[in-house]
Formats: sequence, C-alpha cells, structure tokens
Amino acid sequence: GFDIYQGQRFDGQSAAVGAQLGPPKGWKSKTESQLTQLQQQQAKLQAQLQKQLAREWIVLVPGQQQPKNKTTTTAPSSSNNSSKEDAQLLAQHIQNQHKKAQAQANAGFTTKAMRDLEKLKKTNVYSHTQLAIQFADSTIVKGNFLPQETIRQVMDALQSDVLTESFSFELYQTPPRRLLPPDQTLQALGLVPAAKVYVSWKTSAPPAAAAKEYIRPELLLTVDTKKEPAKPTSVPVVQTGNG
Repeated sequence: GFDIYQGQRFDGQSAAVGAQLGPPKGWKSKTESQLTQLQQQQAKLQAQLQKQLAREWIVLVPGQQQPKNKTTTTAPSSSNNSSKEDAQLLAQHIQNQHKKAQAQANAGFTTKAMRDLEKLKKTNVYSHTQLAIQFADSTIVKGNFLPQETIRQVMDALQSDVLTESFSFELYQTPPRRLLPPDQTLQALGLVPAAKVYVSWKTSAPPAAAAKEYIRPELLLTVDTKKEPAKPTSVPVVQTGNG
C-alpha cells in the first residue's frame, strides 16, 4: 500500500520497471532533516555546557542536617529531606510511566523519526546531573556527574573518592527495583538532572550500621563546613524563536 510517511519516486526508472523503487539514495524527509538539525544543535549545546566538573562530594549520615542553603534560614534534617526527595522521585516516576504508556499507545500513528523529533523538541541539555547515592544504613553521598557518564564511571568514582576499600556493589533504583546497567549512561537511564540511587552490597560488604567503616574520614565532616553541590543549569534544545 501507499505509505504517506515514505518518500516516493516518480521517475523514468520507476516507470521502466513498473514498480515504486522508493526514495532516491540519500533522500531525507522533512521530519528526518529537522531531526538531524536538532541532534546537531543538541550536540553543540552538550559540548558548551558539559565540561569537566568537580564532584563536590558531600556525605550525610543518618540524623545529620543538610548543608545550609544560602536562600533558606533553616535546614531540614536529612531524614525529612530524604523522605521529601523519595516522594518527589516516586511522583516523577509515576508521571514518566504514564507518559511512556501514552507514547506506546500513540506509536502506531507516527514514525520513529516523528517521535524522536517531538521528544527532542521538549528536551533540555543540562550542565550536569546531581546524584544522591544512599547506602544500606541510610547514609547519603551526593556528587556531580556529566549526563554522558556511565553507571560504571559512577561506581569507579565512588571506589576511588568515597569508599575506604574496594567493595563489590551494584546500583539500583526503586520503586520498582531496577538494577542500573554499568554500561548505560545517566542520560539514557533518565537520571538527569537529578536522581536518587541505592547501593546494594554484593560481597565483602562493610558493617551496615557504621558509615565510618566504609566512607573516607576526610568526607565525614561537620555540617557547618559543608556546602551543597552546585545545581545543574539547563538550556532547551529548541531555542525561543527557533521553532
């Protein structure tokens, strides 16, 4: 049948063989051309924003206060803040699941290029992402990462900068429990511009109730000397006035 989304050829060669030979070599639809243009714009913005950055590690042990924020006069406890973060992340997860379900329902009416284009039009490029990494004893380590860094790079950074020894562990999200593949980027896993992930000890696990047993002592500072890591900045792929 006639595909309204596919390029058609009406030339002598098609007429000679009595069949539609499809679009000429190298031909791109308007949608594909727009998609390529926005992908190039996205890559350009990534190169401008996503440069080398400091991890800015901070550690919050259970019962410890959050670092003071310049715009607030009171600092909520880490447990209260953690609960609020969990609720926000859960709401975001449910919203994302709903969007995915809607996208799947509408997939039959559009091409992949159309769906990719619409998604890219709504995409922001972020300078970095901020991860809150929670351990089994509820200790939370915060740090900054580039969106294109992988889970393996996050784990390597924890090993080299945060942990006292070479422990074996995995990272996951919940709910529902989702093991994070080491070779996947933070961007691909939807962990941008901020996310909370959890540590699951595998073998040679440290004592679950003592952060001092596995966190480097220089990171276990008093709350008054800590500074909240820099928040990510963002720029939309589609700039105002560019359609």
